[in-house]
Amino acid sequence: MENNSTNQTKESDKIMGCGTELATEFNNFVRDQGRVFRIRYFTGSSSADDYDDAQVLTQLGSDVYFSGISLTIDMARGSQESILMEQGKIKKGDLKFWMPNTVSISGIFRIGIGSPSTEEYAQIAQSKGGVQKPAPDGVIVYNKFYGRFLTTGSLAGEENS
Repeated sequence: MENNSTNQTKESDKIMGCGTELATEFNNFVRDQGRVFRIRYFTGSSSADDYDDAQVLTQLGSDVYFSGISLTIDMARGSQESILMEQGKIKKGDLKFWMPNTVSISGIFRIGIGSPSTEEYAQIAQSKGGVQKPAPDGVIVYNKFYGRFLTTGSLAGEENS
């Protein structure tokens, strides 16, 4: 009986460390193989006096640089992206981004690729909050979201603080 209990404890310990190990391995892979990204967070405000409800964005804090991965949308029939495309939630030319679990993807932000950034992307509204991939022990391994290229390189109403 004790032997069975000991085996269960060892299996439980393996599961409990699984997410941390996966997150570490993911971060190491991204650091070695990924690209440099810059994330810039914003806070939004609007005036009740504006007839068009224009929102003014102000940079929140400093830029954060990190390594991540970006890939084009998978157009293969039956893929998750092809279904989102059929629903009109994403478009051809959008990118999917993977980043370490330590980078927040909540709120209003934009992603710049490179240092200095040569391309700017905004999170697609339908993917707000992104996807957090948890391991069996509940540790978030990585964050994923879909982004759309900003042709002007900025968000409407952006102001640097």
